[in-house]
Amino acid sequence: MISTLRSHVVPAIAACVLGCGAVLPSAFAVSYANGQRAEAAGRWQEAAAGYDEAASASTDERQKDDARYHAAIARERAGDVAGGGRDLLAIASGTGAYAQEAAMAHALLLLQTNDPAAASELDAIIRQFPNEGLARRALALRVRSLDASGVDDALAYLASLESATQTTEVGADVVYQQAIRVEQKGEIERAHAMYLDVATRWPYPQGALFDDALWRASLAAEKLSDPKRAVADLETMLQVREQSQLNGSYDRPRFPDALIRVAKLQESALHDDAAARAAWQRFTSTFTSSPKLDLALWNDARLAKKSGDVAGACSELTSLVARFPDSRYVPCAIAECKTIARPEASHAPAQCHAYLARGD
Repeated sequence: MISTLRSHVVPAIAACVLGCGAVLPSAFAVSYANGQRAEAAGRWQEAAAGYDEAASASTDERQKDDARYHAAIARERAGDVAGGGRDLLAIASGTGAYAQEAAMAHALLLLQTNDPAAASELDAIIRQFPNEGLARRALALRVRSLDASGVDDALAYLASLESATQTTEVGADVVYQQAIRVEQKGEIERAHAMYLDVATRWPYPQGALFDDALWRASLAAEKLSDPKRAVADLETMLQVREQSQLNGSYDRPRFPDALIRVAKLQESALHDDAAARAAWQRFTSTFTSSPKLDLALWNDARLAKKSGDVAGACSELTSLVARFPDSRYVPCAIAECKTIARPEASHAPAQCHAYLARGD
């Protein structure tokens, strides 16, 4: 019912080294492993007993906290909700390594039993651990419960947190959640300003909501019939993109879609086909591993043809078919350029769908 909120701390095996070099596990390690095996099998009472034994066998405070925490979770899952809750509360009231997780686990337990005390416990987590991920989760749960009685109640609660959280990580969530609800009330201009405030005060790369805030800001700008401002918001997001010198990417999930929206806004809202085509070309050179590369190549070609650059369009489409022989755009490319042959063993559709040809 309650998931472990931090990855298991793998217990170090305290050992005695014998003359021949053989290593024997400590009593803590043996009992902890017994608890883990029982937990994996869903034998919760046995798991709780194993963790209890591990806690008693260790003199290391972190190991004891770890075992006590998992024993409390197992006890609650075994059906002893009162006992598990009592143990979680005892751990949460201390200063051990699992105090935060225990506090959240106990608050979740209260939420699931509709206990009104859950609200005060979530509030305490937000205020005591404002720079931890648990505070963000606690805030989301707290605000969601207030939304049931109306946006104004949630907004009043969020406003009460502003002064205490403005220099903390959860402070970004406080403003961001306010902005969402202000937008829901129809105050789009104010919401737009609040989204930008989040991106400015909690910037990339530390700001976890940087790209989400700018994405929502751009959507708000569209609602305000201001596509230029929407494009500017998206470009602010894209300006922070970093090149990775090693494997992998620094790209956040919003980045590729942000550039796609820039291209679409340039064409459909600002009627600047040249800028739209440039955006699609930026996409193909920037997000080289994106699954939407064929989309970018197709739209680049479509706009090239629209401008009269038929040769440029066929060049892009030839590249598209060669790189993505199974793409849904393959039959469209073949229909546009008769010099392009369908690749052997292609799994692309047989015909070009009309909505693709229109660039929808």
